[in-house]
Amino acid sequence: MNSITERRVIHQVKIDPKISAPKIAASTSNTLGRSVSAETVRRVLRKAGYIGRVARKKPLIGKRNRVKRLEFAKEHILKPQQFWNEVIFSDESKK
Repeated sequence: MNSITERRVIHQVKIDPKISAPKIAASTSNTLGRSVSAETVRRVLRKAGYIGRVARKKPLIGKRNRVKRLEFAKEHILKPQQFWNEVIFSDESKK
């Protein structure tokens, strides 16, 4: 496997951290037109510093933040339209 193919494998993991080595091997084999084993993909990923672990499933919003959001919504639900016309909204999420 050459360096371009190795970079492609690493790029696939960066895009989708939950993708499996056999799926990467299959897509790489289809692209290259020659067989690439899942073990080769694992070896490339280990060399790049990736460890074979399943990403932890966690809620998008923590329990404490969920409670705070609900309190905020209840406090502000009956505010008049004039109040909301003066509010400046911003999105600070990391994408």
